Amino acid sequence: MRLPRLYGSVRTHSPDASLTDSDNPVSLVRTVALAAPVAAGLHLAVGWEWTILPAIVVGVLAGARGWMAGLLTVALPWAGILAWSYAASPDSTPILLGVLGGLIGGNTPGAVVVALTLLFGGLIGLAGGTVGSQLNGLAPAGPERRSDDTSEAPAERL
Repeated sequence: MRLPRLYGSVRTHSPDASLTDSDNPVSLVRTVALAAPVAAGLHLAVGWEWTILPAIVVGVLAGARGWMAGLLTVALPWAGILAWSYAASPDSTPILLGVLGGLIGGNTPGAVVVALTLLFGGLIGLAGGTVGSQLNGLAPAGPERRSDDTSEAPAERL
C-alpha cells in the first residue's frame, strides 16, 4: 500500500481535510498538534533520544513538508519543557543553566544554553522529519489488479 503524498492533492483549506493533505496548512498543524504531546511524553518518560520517533512518523504523513513537521514536532515540546522548568522552579533553573554553561565551555550564559538546547531539538526533529519524508517515497505500491481480467480461473494463474 502506498502512503498518500501530502503535496498536490487538495487545494482547499477546509476543516474536514485529512491529516495527510500538505496543501492544507490546517492538516499540518493538526498532525503536529497530535504528535507533539507524544514527543513530550517520550522526552519525559524515556529520554530526549526517543523524540525522533514521532518526528519520523510525522515526516511520513507530511510527505514533502516532513522536514518542517518533524522540526515543529520536536522543537515545540522541548521549548514547552524549558518553559515549564522556569515556571516550576524559577530560582534553581538559572543555577542549573549556569552549571551547564560552565560544562559547555567556560562562562557560557544560560540564554545560550537554552538556545543551543532548542537548536539541538530542532535539528533532531528536522532529521527525523526528513527521514520520514523519504520513507514515504519508499513505500511499496500494492499489486496491480485488472478488473477486466476475469476470464482466467484462479488455478490457471499459477
